Amino acid sequence: MKTIPVSFNVHTKPALAKVMVYQPTLLFKEYWERKDDLLYYPKKSARFYEIIHKVLDVAESNEVDLILFPELFIPESEVESIRIRTENSKMVVVAGSHYTYGNDETRKPYNTCPVIYKGKVHNVTKKDASKFEEDCISSGDSITVFTDTPVGDFSVIICSDYLSRGHNNVIDEISKHDLDFWIVAAMQPKAEEHHAFMSTDIVSPQDKYILYANMNNELANGGSAVFAILRSDRIERFIKTGVTDHEPRHKAICPTSDRWDYFIVECNLENKRPKLPTIIGDAPNVKLVAKGVIDQDQQANAVTKANNSGHQQGNAIDKFHEFVVDNYLMKGLFFKENESRYFFEQYAILFKHLLHFESAEHVELLNSGDVIEGIADYVVNSTKLNPMLFSGYAGCGKTPFLSVLYWNLFLKFKRNEIQKLPIYINLNKYNKHIYRETDNFLEAAKEQLNKDLDFILDYLSHNPSQKAIFIVDGADEYNDPKVDLDKYIDAKISSHLAKQNAQIIGLRIHRKRHARSENKKLLYPGIKNPQIRVTANKIKTNSEPFPEFVDAFSKIASSYLPDFSNTEITSRLLSVIQKYRHDEIDIFLMTVLLQTLVDVEAYLSVETLSAFYSKYFQLKAGVNTAVAGELAFKVFHNVEGNHRLSPAEKNQQEWWIIQNHESVRDYFVANRIVDKLKGFTSSSAADQQKVIQEFNKVYPYDLNVFCKEIINEDLNQQYEVLESIKLLLSSEDLLDSPKPHLCYLLGRFKDDDVREIAIEFLLGLKPKVKKLIKSIEWESGEISEKQKKQLLYYRTIFISLIYLGNENASNEYISELLSNKYFDKINRGFHLEYYQDIPYHNSEFLKSQDNLNDFPKTFAILYDKLNASLDSSRVHPLFSVELYTLCSLAQHRHVRGSLDTKKADIIVDLIQRTLKSQKSLDHALEIYLNLVEYILAVKPRFKRGEFVRQMFKLKEIERTGWIKRRTAHRESVAAHTLGGWLLGMIHLPQKFKTIDSHDPYDKETVLKMILIHDLGESITGDVDMNDRDDETDRNELKAMMIYSLAGTFDDMPDVQDILTYYIAFTDKANFNAQVANDLDKLDMLLQLHIYNETNSIPTFEDTKRKLIKSITTRPGARIKDIILELYE
Repeated sequence: MKTIPVSFNVHTKPALAKVMVYQPTLLFKEYWERKDDLLYYPKKSARFYEIIHKVLDVAESNEVDLILFPELFIPESEVESIRIRTENSKMVVVAGSHYTYGNDETRKPYNTCPVIYKGKVHNVTKKDASKFEEDCISSGDSITVFTDTPVGDFSVIICSDYLSRGHNNVIDEISKHDLDFWIVAAMQPKAEEHHAFMSTDIVSPQDKYILYANMNNELANGGSAVFAILRSDRIERFIKTGVTDHEPRHKAICPTSDRWDYFIVECNLENKRPKLPTIIGDAPNVKLVAKGVIDQDQQANAVTKANNSGHQQGNAIDKFHEFVVDNYLMKGLFFKENESRYFFEQYAILFKHLLHFESAEHVELLNSGDVIEGIADYVVNSTKLNPMLFSGYAGCGKTPFLSVLYWNLFLKFKRNEIQKLPIYINLNKYNKHIYRETDNFLEAAKEQLNKDLDFILDYLSHNPSQKAIFIVDGADEYNDPKVDLDKYIDAKISSHLAKQNAQIIGLRIHRKRHARSENKKLLYPGIKNPQIRVTANKIKTNSEPFPEFVDAFSKIASSYLPDFSNTEITSRLLSVIQKYRHDEIDIFLMTVLLQTLVDVEAYLSVETLSAFYSKYFQLKAGVNTAVAGELAFKVFHNVEGNHRLSPAEKNQQEWWIIQNHESVRDYFVANRIVDKLKGFTSSSAADQQKVIQEFNKVYPYDLNVFCKEIINEDLNQQYEVLESIKLLLSSEDLLDSPKPHLCYLLGRFKDDDVREIAIEFLLGLKPKVKKLIKSIEWESGEISEKQKKQLLYYRTIFISLIYLGNENASNEYISELLSNKYFDKINRGFHLEYYQDIPYHNSEFLKSQDNLNDFPKTFAILYDKLNASLDSSRVHPLFSVELYTLCSLAQHRHVRGSLDTKKADIIVDLIQRTLKSQKSLDHALEIYLNLVEYILAVKPRFKRGEFVRQMFKLKEIERTGWIKRRTAHRESVAAHTLGGWLLGMIHLPQKFKTIDSHDPYDKETVLKMILIHDLGESITGDVDMNDRDDETDRNELKAMMIYSLAGTFDDMPDVQDILTYYIAFTDKANFNAQVANDLDKLDMLLQLHIYNETNSIPTFEDTKRKLIKSITTRPGARIKDIILELYE
């Protein structure tokens, strides 16, 4: 059997195809007659003409892409009228069949099905005769495969050809082709025989749709249908509403019924096998658009229009509810109505852990036991025009929440528990539709929206006493109301709000998580001063309520994954989340990860989220990763929406895929960046410049993890990226913005040899960048944007070296932070932006430094990481840096008075546990921890003047040596310090030549040492020399560490030299320190003589002898002689 290919030259395969099946009910004995060749032909051609063109009227009004008539319904004489009528149409007509002799009436006729498109007729002939046609017709010897059509690729099969499964049959031949539709035209007395094969054929050998049109009269039993692979929730919905009543009920059957003679369905050609309800780009793969009756003797002019849900029975409220369920809710709501209470409870658990209320007075709704019930009651009882605004990023669960809320309110309304009618509208349906259909998208959207809503709005107009709650979903960051529907829908329902005091539950735009502030022009215009502002967030996977969250999600998921128990789903999800190292998760990610359960083999070797997405989009036919990356890059860079994508760009499935979730967008951007990096070194100079200019546009914090995962998938790829980054960072054309990102990647290679090369490069880069940093005029006030970028660049060099295992990088980095408060501000600002306590904005690079506000996300994340590291035997590479950062954030808030006591106590405990642990700490960090522990102990806040006030205690603390000697007048420590300083100031020479030229004398240094050497005693108290031990020395050192870091506070100068001088003094580390020690003893020697003059000291001679003996330097000996001379 040969195959005849026919192309309709529609080269862009549509994402959706709208098809219509017509099932006539004309009595066979009245409208067909048997002729001499023993075959039956239609009679009363005028009647057939009337019906055919009424059917075409319905098809055209619903913008159908293909219409199927049953076998033997279209008279041969009417083929030409159909051809002429559809010559300029985009609709394909599969015109049933008729018997034709063609030009040779000496042969038996062929049973021929005309396929009509754009004025051309392509005939398909039947091969295997039915029992009524045996020996009466000629047998066809070919099949026809239609490609590049408005409905994808298809083949037409005429009735008994579908049942023949022997040698060289039609089904075997068409099974060799990957088709979107098998189209069967039949006049079959037992449609169930066709159904039995179709329920199997939809999944073998390729996924497809099967259209089936059969007569419904005394010779044929109807059962026209579309066969597809449907989710169980769709099947249950069709059964419940009476759309399907055929067996087997749980095979994916969406047939018409004897009550209707046509139906229209929309088939998703990109998603013929939907395994999950809200996976990326998912919509119901088969959606019933319309069903009804064409004008006949039995029922006149009973046409059900599209988007009206097709019911001829019931009132406007029930009809609109069914429309809402079929068109809006199926992505967000997955349970049967009789299970509503159970699933409401599970959804309430989910959202209890995801929702956040802006006002503290509404937080009690989360603790009300059932957040769904609590919010439903609140909005029903509210007298405000706008009772609630729900906002959040794409994928956080807005649509499921609003869907459940709507369903809850509708059931209450039907049970007469509330009087307000909920009306749900989802703008996403129209936005997606309009970009695909026409360039004039706003007008097309208005027209579609009017079709869907007018009858329920008319109902409200005719029933002015009926109050309503409008729930508007789908106003988001990609929809500009100047072009899209936000303003239109607002205006459309505003009259009902004004006249009927109806309410709106609005959905604000899904802002990017790093958007700095609301873009007012994008806000849904109907939202003005909502009574409640609600946002949806992610849940931390290590949090206490996370197991309860997963359990509730799994119970919901098990309703549409009937092959898996909720226990199996829970186990799989927890395993994958741990494997992919997710710190936070939301409803979208939970749902999409269910793919690993449904298709275990495909994802068995996947180790990261980027690898998961790679596999997922590889399995999802037709996704162009290059196109997705290009569109995702535009979306990522275009934060404020000033440069809108064109309708042509949005008329691609990749556009709708990337806006499902920020992680999907970020994955495609990262994939694109890695591709650019891989090919950079081998690119032409012109292409390299293009890449550099592109990198100059984006600093992708959110992309780092994805880039790292993608790069490390392959060893050669690691080398390629390494060399490209080295070349990029050497380019003078590369701006400062992308440099930190590239440095980040240098620190994340897995291969040891690649890591060594990266360390060598970064160590060579560090001094060059440090030289730039040192050239900055730090005391000039606010640093410039360029300087901020240089500091962040410098920071990332250190962080990457730490990750790569460089031993000194961590301590050196913390030392830099302690010595440069601007660098410290950049470090704090980076963490606050990275962990989202300060919004990150691509076009305003590090615009906000630390604003000293609360930092709940950064605190929680850093504390959890540090606490986990303390509890484990292994220290995270960034342990020291992150501990320093947490303490620095706390320090500056405590000075301001904005650090709450609980956080302060938690951090003090963390510091104490760290200092007591056996973990090796950077020296600079240990010094800093002492400061933070000290200042956090001062409540309610630490003021910068506390340092000097504490130091002033030296004026009151008496020297213990004189106390023990029972002198009448005992000098204070401050007086002793002043005495030593005065002796040096007056008697030390300006210049003195030391024996060792490498250990020079400096009078100013000596005076500073003597002045600060006892500062620690303001905290520890004075301890007599004979009573000192190691603990005394440790306590004084700790106190000096604290004072030395006073310069880390804003508006205070760097005084780290205090610690340097103190350590040198105590260690007598150099000549200056030895002279300062002599001054310390010389002050006591002079004071000893003074006290002894007025009050004899029993130990005078012994103490004098020891003091004289302790003088070790020539300058000290000279002052000693001057003192002794006084008392000769």
